[in-house]
Amino acid sequence: MCAPRLASAGGSFLETLGSEAFGLYREQKEQCCLVDIKEWKVNHTGVVIVSVSGPDAAKFLQGIITNDIKLLDSGICSLYALFLNTKGRVMCDAILYRVKEDTFFVDCDVSALSMLEKHMKLYRVRSSVNITLADDHRISAVYDPSKIESVLGHTVKSPNVDHSSVFSIMDCNKQIKSLFSENNLHFYNDPRLPILGLRITSLKDVDIENEVVNKDVSIKKTALYTNYRYKLGIGEVPEIPNGVCFPFEINADFLHGISFDKGCYIGQELTARTYHTGIVRKRIMPFYSDKLLTNVQLGAPIENPDGSKVPIGKFLAADGFVGIAIVRVKEALALEKLKMGSYLLKTVLPAWWPDGEQNLNK
Repeated sequence: MCAPRLASAGGSFLETLGSEAFGLYREQKEQCCLVDIKEWKVNHTGVVIVSVSGPDAAKFLQGIITNDIKLLDSGICSLYALFLNTKGRVMCDAILYRVKEDTFFVDCDVSALSMLEKHMKLYRVRSSVNITLADDHRISAVYDPSKIESVLGHTVKSPNVDHSSVFSIMDCNKQIKSLFSENNLHFYNDPRLPILGLRITSLKDVDIENEVVNKDVSIKKTALYTNYRYKLGIGEVPEIPNGVCFPFEINADFLHGISFDKGCYIGQELTARTYHTGIVRKRIMPFYSDKLLTNVQLGAPIENPDGSKVPIGKFLAADGFVGIAIVRVKEALALEKLKMGSYLLKTVLPAWWPDGEQNLNK
């Protein structure tokens, strides 16, 4: 089954929307964007760092995350993983970094902090582990938004897009890293996708913009990182509701967030069973709207506009004209348009998904 093109022949309603409706964001090639997600403020959801340290830290984390903590011993600097409940549903997603031999930073959304701390302490039992909030540190993300169109072709998988350009993104990330002084900053590749750029850990009193050593390059703060993720079709907590989705439904397998070779962990049984059956009908996908999305309720049904009463998916989040939803993949791609209340939507197949029609069922 071929993926539909975003601007297909025959007068698709999307063809009339123009670039504004797609929320396309362009920067000059010499610029990159710095997203400061260092702390929680009123009306702003940020990222916090949970420090897990002690002689049993690695063994403890190995038993409660979906990925293999031992990968951090093999030269990988960061690890994407999920924390699941006993029913195998996602409680929280996180990025883990090894900062010392027996100390790990867990980068997670502040909205999940209380739940994650409670979850960790529940399973700590007699492990020699310290679980604390590293509130003297912050996390930032730095990326080059100009790369999104070159590698994704307006987010649609297309035979005309040269997907080998992902290597130029990797090179770009190396160039971004070279722009900064490394005296006060620690750099990690975002383990999910190269196009998501770099994650930077630093002390809170370090002004990252002042750490740029090449003054000919513009590093600007932006609030568009969320929009950037939505175009890629990547969800995070709090967009992913606690205890509702399974790991495959949030594309954790495509985002390198699950190890199928490690031993047991909380929620592993159902995850392994799903992997071996190979059947995942619903996944998070990006969508575009015919008009600005405002005041849409989480979980709002996404339907076939022909009047069918069976929802094709559920709304998760939106920014401007672009958003993410969890949908039945085959049905959503087969339709020229979808309906959510008064909005007309079009979903597209992310170009970073693995090739092969079998992935529409996995």
